[in-house]
Amino acid sequence: MKNFLLLLIYVPISTFLIATTLLSIPHLGLDLKNIFLIWTGIGLIGGIVVFASNNFLMPFYVFAHELAHWLAAKLMRRKTSDFTVGLDSGHVKIENPNTFIALAPYLFPTYLALWFILCSILKLFWNHPQLPKVFFIGLGVCLAFHVVFTIKVMKSEQSDFDYAGKTSSLFLITAVNLIEVYFFYAALTGSLHNATKAIIASAQKVSQIIIDFF
Repeated sequence: MKNFLLLLIYVPISTFLIATTLLSIPHLGLDLKNIFLIWTGIGLIGGIVVFASNNFLMPFYVFAHELAHWLAAKLMRRKTSDFTVGLDSGHVKIENPNTFIALAPYLFPTYLALWFILCSILKLFWNHPQLPKVFFIGLGVCLAFHVVFTIKVMKSEQSDFDYAGKTSSLFLITAVNLIEVYFFYAALTGSLHNATKAIIASAQKVSQIIIDFF
């Protein structure tokens, strides 16, 4: 019963967010001359090819997966214990977990955030001319890592989906990741302001369609 009620809440909200984001994408344009986008694309494509055909980095994903659970739990002020990481599975015991904590690994690209922090610190001490290239290629690799391994894990049976139900979880994961990629691209191309305006306008348009329908 609980999962059915959550389905009635999460699926419409996620569908609204997905429709709004997809409607906004054409306003971004495709700047193939943007060097930052090119470097990120190289890392992204290369990462997808490597990660999709190999599982040798699965322990690193397991660590990021459990770390995301742990960080989300701390953010929600939940007690944690028994943080364990294995070759292909892990576990962190969390007191009274919720949907946000359960789905955090699928919503939050842990290594992308860690890479951003690492490069920001590195820039303070070693501002090498090649650092931007390394940074953006690494961003692409980290994004590929998150996307590929998230899809791989979602294909298996995961207790993480029990809190909201698998259908609701899939809709939420799709919506949040689509929004993240949308703003990630906007930030890389220097169109964050326009992207924000476009998504607000699209949200108003979708809302009006819903109002007119009812």
